[in-house]
Amino acid sequence: MAAITFHINNLTAAVSDLGDAQTTEATLIDHSAGSGLGFYGGGFGISVPVGGFQDTTFVTSADGTTEAVQCKNTKYTAISGLTVDGVALGTSGIFTGDTDGVSEGSTNLYFTPSRARGNISVTDAGGDGSLAYNSTSGVITYTGPSAAEVRAHLSGSSGVNYDSSTGAITGDTAEIRGMISASGDISYNSSTGVISFTNDAGDIESVTAGSGMTGGGTSGAVTLNVIGGDGITANADDIAVDLTDTAIFTSTNTASKAVVRDGSGNFAAGVVTATETAARYADLAENYLADKPYDAGTVLVIGGSEEVTEVTKQNAPNLAGVVSTDPAYLMNSTLEGDNVVTVALRGRVPVKVTGAVRKGDVLIASNTPGHAEAAPFRGYHVSGPSMIGIAISEHLSSGTGVVEAQIK
Repeated sequence: MAAITFHINNLTAAVSDLGDAQTTEATLIDHSAGSGLGFYGGGFGISVPVGGFQDTTFVTSADGTTEAVQCKNTKYTAISGLTVDGVALGTSGIFTGDTDGVSEGSTNLYFTPSRARGNISVTDAGGDGSLAYNSTSGVITYTGPSAAEVRAHLSGSSGVNYDSSTGAITGDTAEIRGMISASGDISYNSSTGVISFTNDAGDIESVTAGSGMTGGGTSGAVTLNVIGGDGITANADDIAVDLTDTAIFTSTNTASKAVVRDGSGNFAAGVVTATETAARYADLAENYLADKPYDAGTVLVIGGSEEVTEVTKQNAPNLAGVVSTDPAYLMNSTLEGDNVVTVALRGRVPVKVTGAVRKGDVLIASNTPGHAEAAPFRGYHVSGPSMIGIAISEHLSSGTGVVEAQIK
């Protein structure tokens, strides 16, 4: 049953006067199959604008051909309960309601988020990683490949071994060696990995240790060693001489030993054969036996209880010489006795004198024991055997002293 709502000011025949600007809801037509319904304003056959007031509004009969009801000063506001092909219509034939009054069918269902999420699914086709869907939250999750899945894609070959469980890559020694070869002068052992060089003709075939050495060989690494010995040590980088090795070195006068200096820089030897080019000291001397010990510079003559004694007579001709301090060369060095004295025969030595002596004076024996004196007349009358020597330095006092003299 269709219900039509009007604002009615004046209704004709069969409709009572409800007053101005009133609303009434009347059942006008039993809208059944084959019937029609029309609304007209201002005259029969003129359409009524929705929402507009009209001086006169006509509602047609069921077949839509004749006037059924005439209303004055009316406004059509709404139609409710009117359906076209099962769809509820509002003004202008547009659906204006909500779904609360519409029954849900079995095919076209209401939209809800849960229904939408429930109609989505995800299929994990396999391979690395995983794909998952949560129909409650609507979240699609992709999990990347694991370490094990990545390792599973790797492999090794040709000398390289791969452990897919740990990811460790190692070399196969035997396979690597098997990939190496050699030819010509170079030989290769694939079992050990050793590369060797074979000598050509003209290359060194062997090394022989010579004198003072050991070692050598004909192949491989060859080593020569220097032999040490008494007092000699062969080290890695040098050869050391041990001067303290008494088996070969000595500072004493010992036969068949090498001579080295002692802690003071001295050494002893028997007969030394050499060419003398210089001397540290200044006189040539010889050892004699004396009747008592004498100081250096004492004038001696041949005589006394032994070989020599001190002079006691002026101008004595039996002169032996003057006692030396440090002779440059000593003769008769092995002489033994109670009082061995070294007598300067030639050269420069200090001489004991008495009285004034000037440089260049001829020295002769004096009456003062063991002393010389200047010869009178500058020594023009002195014979050879009586001359001791010539003064090099001076002694100008009348007493005793010492001068340097050249022994003649």
